[in-house]
Amino acid sequence: MKKLLKYTSPFLILLFLFAALGCEKDEEFSKEELLTSHVWRFSKMTADTDTQDIIDLITVVEAFMTGGTLNFDDDGTYSMTAMQQTENGVWELSADEKTLIMDDDDGNVDPSETTLVSLTLTKMVWEDEGDYLDEIFTTTTVWIK
Repeated sequence: MKKLLKYTSPFLILLFLFAALGCEKDEEFSKEELLTSHVWRFSKMTADTDTQDIIDLITVVEAFMTGGTLNFDDDGTYSMTAMQQTENGVWELSADEKTLIMDDDDGNVDPSETTLVSLTLTKMVWEDEGDYLDEIFTTTTVWIK
């Protein structure tokens, strides 16, 4: 038994250290580092409404965004690709890091401001206010690593 402990103890200590040091915590990264750490893949979009026309619209947007990607670069630029179309622009975080502001290069649309609900190494969730058919609603969009 002593021999077993003699040989397994160093292994167990190394295993514990590897596990403790190998687990990166989201708190160790700034929001900017989390955003730019990899390419985000579109996962889903929902809306807080019972209006069927809006639900149908969200369903269409989800279909268009399926397979879509979003990449934030350190230089403050982004590119979003969906359905073989790419939108490029600039991005920034608000001073309190709760709002993500994105402005496309075309200038056809006002800059979008979305509220970052959650941002981890593997998942980003934002909310945005929508207005359609005189109804104001909130969309929630989920992106994953």
